Amino acid sequence: MRREAACGKPIRYGPSRNPLMIEDVAADLRDLYVGSQRALNRIMRMHGASYARTKLLMFVDQAEWVRGIDVAETFGVAPRTVTEAIDGLERDGLVRRDPDPVDRRTKRISITPAGRLVIRNSEPARQAFVTEVFGILDPAEMALLRQVLDKLRARVREVDRRSAAQPGVAEDDSAE
Repeated sequence: MRREAACGKPIRYGPSRNPLMIEDVAADLRDLYVGSQRALNRIMRMHGASYARTKLLMFVDQAEWVRGIDVAETFGVAPRTVTEAIDGLERDGLVRRDPDPVDRRTKRISITPAGRLVIRNSEPARQAFVTEVFGILDPAEMALLRQVLDKLRARVREVDRRSAAQPGVAEDDSAE
């Protein structure tokens, strides 16, 4: 996708070996992600929950119970973010918090019947969206896309590890 300013000149995002190609591909990937999340959330909200809420409810539902730290580690977010998300789900009656009989400092988070109903109503919409969007790819294109994404994920991990090893750089596991 070509990006232009209102005056019609191409927008450059910063220095690189090949500014147009690398920056455009990075921007295209970002646009695909943001646009797909926006569309998916709009569709899923029509069925009772955002993608993020459904994903969290499904995680809780797969276990008998989870702790906030389990959620934070799984989704790579800060504990405060988890607390706020669980507060909202609890307020809406979709999960409940119960004291942990072994560790009084911990609360066990479990799904309620209303939470399961939200999953039952919204998850088919997510599955249909994914099928509709990715269904245009043939098996060879799907395999190539997975290969490219795996390569990019590995590079991101490598760059992140290198930057985390720099003196004075605090490690941040949150995705906020």
